[in-house]
Amino acid sequence: MNWQLPKTPSYGDSGLVVIDSDDGWRGDFTHWRPTILRKSAQYSGWYPPKVAVICPAINTANIGRASYLSWDQVHHLRRLGWEINSHGRHHVGLGRYPLTETASAGAHEMKVDTTWFGVFVGDYEYIVTDGANSETIDINAVGNGTITLNTPLQSSWGTGSWVELSEQGKKDLLQGAIDDLAAQGIPCKHHVYTFHAGSQHAYNPESVEIVGQLFLSGRGRMGDLNDSSVDVRNLRSRLLNDSLTTATIDAILDECVLHDKVAIFYGHGETSEVRLSQLEYIIDGCVRRGIRIGTHTDAWRKLTQGKTPE
Repeated sequence: MNWQLPKTPSYGDSGLVVIDSDDGWRGDFTHWRPTILRKSAQYSGWYPPKVAVICPAINTANIGRASYLSWDQVHHLRRLGWEINSHGRHHVGLGRYPLTETASAGAHEMKVDTTWFGVFVGDYEYIVTDGANSETIDINAVGNGTITLNTPLQSSWGTGSWVELSEQGKKDLLQGAIDDLAAQGIPCKHHVYTFHAGSQHAYNPESVEIVGQLFLSGRGRMGDLNDSSVDVRNLRSRLLNDSLTTATIDAILDECVLHDKVAIFYGHGETSEVRLSQLEYIIDGCVRRGIRIGTHTDAWRKLTQGKTPE
């Protein structure tokens, strides 16, 4: 009997695509995984899949809850070669949130632009600061642009001030994800900013700095492509949504391969045919162009010119 090895796509040495799925929704396992397995069978026949991997960025505190991945499923995806990354322990923004009105000493509430906030009350330490002075605040609730406090403000704060996670709060959010994954035997080298907060929305240079201290890279800004000039603590990415046309995907992939750049696409484990079709279109486009689909570690190596992860 004559045996014939499965056909394996031919990859060039130019361009790299990373596909992320944020939050850790169960659709990563029930819908994105079968899509990847099917495309792998179509192009190579190999198992585990050799054509494409996904990089789930998970909020580790949600794993095991309804509608989210279980830890068994996370381990299964990792065995397929998928890279598991941090989205923070909870879905909390790392941004600076400016006061919209002056807050007086003794007040129990503050008017703040809480867009991109995502606070989980009681889990993390926050401060109000003007950049030179700061005060720890005890948050009770957040809603409709108002932060309600359990204890009154000690000082008055003007509209040039802002609320943000304290340095300890930032580290608890990020290190918490690293520790949760380490407890499962999963290394965590890369972070994805929630809401793009701290990286683009409500930009916070201190948050970008801490991400750089704890991770090899961070994905934050919205945009199409990354090259060696990019700040790897704050990579650009494109959301899979209804406004992302096939023509735009083609233009991004053409630029990626022609100029040896890194493109990052991300979704949220969606189960709709429309979103899964976009995922397949990206994979098909990469195979046609000879673009490898890899991990954030692959992207980090490419963008930092071959360094070895610490």
